[in-house]
Amino acid sequence: MSTSGKGGCSVSAAPVFSAASIAGCIFTVLVSIALPVAALAVLKRKTGRGLLAALVGAGCFIGYALVLEQLLHAAVFSLFPAITLYPAAYTAYGCLAAGLFEETGRLMGLSLLCKKDRDLALGVGYGIGHGGVEAALLAGVNAAVNAAVMLGAPAAPQVTDALGAAGAGAFWAAGVERIAAMALHMALSILVWMAVTRRVPIWYYFAAVLLHAAANLPAALSQLGLLRSMWCIEGIILAVNAAVCLFVWSVYRKACVHRPLAG
Repeated sequence: MSTSGKGGCSVSAAPVFSAASIAGCIFTVLVSIALPVAALAVLKRKTGRGLLAALVGAGCFIGYALVLEQLLHAAVFSLFPAITLYPAAYTAYGCLAAGLFEETGRLMGLSLLCKKDRDLALGVGYGIGHGGVEAALLAGVNAAVNAAVMLGAPAAPQVTDALGAAGAGAFWAAGVERIAAMALHMALSILVWMAVTRRVPIWYYFAAVLLHAAANLPAALSQLGLLRSMWCIEGIILAVNAAVCLFVWSVYRKACVHRPLAG
């Protein structure tokens, strides 16, 4: 839509954002930043533990996923640029790389944490830190900027036009996806914690890598354009993450329900 300004110039009208879109952005900010902080506060209050584990989890995510994994991607895409032409290979590589780096970081971090203290709170705290910093960096900051623009902060016309074209559902879906992702990281942290503390065999670490890769598959297929429906993608993500959480819960019940949580 445009209006005529002085001299007959055409001036684009700023898009009007719906209350639902603004609320969706605020919801995602709260989920991505306030929820992990609240979860950590509850864990600390109930167990007296968790803060150090959360810091280690956040640090390992940054170090392994945002630094080391990106260095690998740079090397692989430089050496094998044609990999992007083969969707199956590209998807398998991306999902497995994410699983390998993040779960190796989880293994290293929890191995360090559990040298003197083997309480379950360490696994939970690590999951909060890992999932929380990922949510904040990948969704929370972006949602906060989007909300600010929608509420009147200055932005380039391309930005406001893109936000105006997006449906409110997209902003809400981002928050729901972060909840699912944080639940996944909590579950995988508990699974690796069980492997580190020898409550289950160490090969469960490799299971965590594969489960993580499977959880990344819907998003990877979406980026390749093989999945186009937003709600279909979100539904698959929720289903896969829920299945992983149920699997870890069943393993935990068998391995730990009759054992003390502190080694």
